[in-house]
This record gives sequence, structure tokens and C-alpha cells, in this order.
Amino acid sequence: MIGDAIDILQTHTNLVSLVGADNIFPIQRKQGSTLPCVVVDITNVRTSETKDESSNIDFISLAILTIATDPKASNTLAGFVREALDKFRGTINGNTYDMWFVDMEMAIDPDDESFVTVLEFTAAQDRDGVQYHT
Repeated sequence: MIGDAIDILQTHTNLVSLVGADNIFPIQRKQGSTLPCVVVDITNVRTSETKDESSNIDFISLAILTIATDPKASNTLAGFVREALDKFRGTINGNTYDMWFVDMEMAIDPDDESFVTVLEFTAAQDRDGVQYHT
């Protein structure tokens, strides 16, 4: 899912023009990377499993961080991330998703005085073809 979200973000022209396709990272910011950048992480996966059947839809919670040297740039990037992912419906790399925006928060990282906007999304992943419990 992280790679699929990155693939979607890398198709957003305005976002890529500001951060570059190589500055969108999985899980954590690459050491020595420049700002601005985007980080994609999974914070939770909830299933729709029943007593008889494995989950055919997983609900994946994503945290997307936009990191920049000033709050306006971080917020601008966050807007582009939301444009790319909110209400996304489609198939990426063979996986079918329905995504929606949940929440957004801003903070400052005191270590390097960078500004971070954290966007939360939920992605419902269709898991067709799952088998019954044995």
C-alpha cells in the first residue's frame, strides 16, 4: 500500500514539481535528503473478517507527512497530497482502492526547525478472491 500511495503521488504534477519524484519516501525521510519532501507511512490496518470468512476489505490508515522549511510550503504540499489521494478510486499495481481524507495537523520539528503537516487518510483495499477459513 505504501508503494501504491507513492505511485499515485508521483503522478501529481504540482506536487512533483515542488518536491521531485525522488523526495517522496516510504516510512521515514531518507538521511541527507533535501527539503521539501513527503513521507508515506501506514499507521493501522483493520480487517472486515467474520467468523466464517477472511477479510475481503482491509481498511488501511495512512499518515502522509509534508516537510518543508516554512509552514506555507508544508501546507501547500499538503493541499497537493490531498488533491492526489482524497476520493481516489481505482487500481494501482493490481490493487483496488477507495481512499478518503480523515484529518490534518501541523507541527514544527524542533531538531531542524522544519514544518510538518500530517495528513491522515483511510484506504479501503478490495481483497477479491479471499478464501474461507478452514
